[in-house]
Amino acid sequence: MPPNEFTPTGRLKRRIVSDRDKWILLGMHLWWVLLVLQPIGLLAVALPIGLWAWKKNEDEFLDDQGRESVNFLLSVIIICFALAITIVGLLLIVPYLIVCVVSAIRAASASTTGEYFRYPMTFRML
Repeated sequence: MPPNEFTPTGRLKRRIVSDRDKWILLGMHLWWVLLVLQPIGLLAVALPIGLWAWKKNEDEFLDDQGRESVNFLLSVIIICFALAITIVGLLLIVPYLIVCVVSAIRAASASTTGEYFRYPMTFRML
């Protein structure tokens, strides 16, 4: 396993991320965004969970980022259902989903360069 270092901003960073791992990280962080753009159901949930389950024992960085991605995905589902209960919540779903998409893009960008990323507004269940 490659050693870790810190970026000038103080974030923990992995020195080397292979090209194959970059594609896996992109899939884990960005695949669920398709659920927002086009309702594809369980496939949007299953792929990030499947990628994380497949790679979690091989690499600690992929395990960490996969766990973070799955926690965020589950948090988005829970928060959207909670917001859908009230009229005010219904008005807040669209801005919340915009923040989620921006966060997913930031996570994909950071993790493919080797930075450990933490999503905002996330219940860490796993």
